Amino acid sequence: MNLAPVLDPSKDHRGTNSFMEESRRSWGNDTTNAYKIRAFVHGMRDNGVICVSKHFPGYDAWTNSDLQIAISASPKEKIEQNISFFRTLSKDIPVTMMSSVHFLRISSRPAVFDANIVKMARKNSPDMVMLTDDLWGTSLRAWASGKTQIPPRKTYPDKDFKRLVTAIIDAGNDILMISYTSKAKDMLNIMMELSDKSSKYKKRIEESAARILKLKYKMGLLK
Repeated sequence: MNLAPVLDPSKDHRGTNSFMEESRRSWGNDTTNAYKIRAFVHGMRDNGVICVSKHFPGYDAWTNSDLQIAISASPKEKIEQNISFFRTLSKDIPVTMMSSVHFLRISSRPAVFDANIVKMARKNSPDMVMLTDDLWGTSLRAWASGKTQIPPRKTYPDKDFKRLVTAIIDAGNDILMISYTSKAKDMLNIMMELSDKSSKYKKRIEESAARILKLKYKMGLLK
């Protein structure tokens, strides 16, 4: 799996270079480069590599959500424009990474936690596998803790982590990613606990498993 291409806009809603543009990761500000991205994605696929588009609905902010709280005041019209890039390539790229940015005009929480924004990503492709950004990122840890400031790279309280994982599942995400590797076991335990206690969560987790297995089958990883 290749965590690329980055489909985030090169300009934010004010016309200022976005964080992704400053990081030299953006493919541009509209869909004119779609044919280049499609060639890149198909080349990867032909060699057994699954690509991931990111960060839905478009990283329209100038801070790094891994290290800082990332917020965007982008209007709905600009967000829709950013989403069009993802929809243009939704049939070519089977996995989408959700953004950790909080889009103030359309949600009360970071995009990855918002079920309506996750549904937007699946609008043209119901089998789209949804992947989180790094759940160890400061922007998401801050939201889970209910605080506006948290010390970087400190411990992850169990209650905060359970709230975060539960919210991720509630929103409809399929694959949970975290660079705090010791938390992987905690993720599994939380999902098992939710599944054992609630048929709603059991069904929700099985839906994600089905999407992932279907993707593996299409890629020839399962016979």
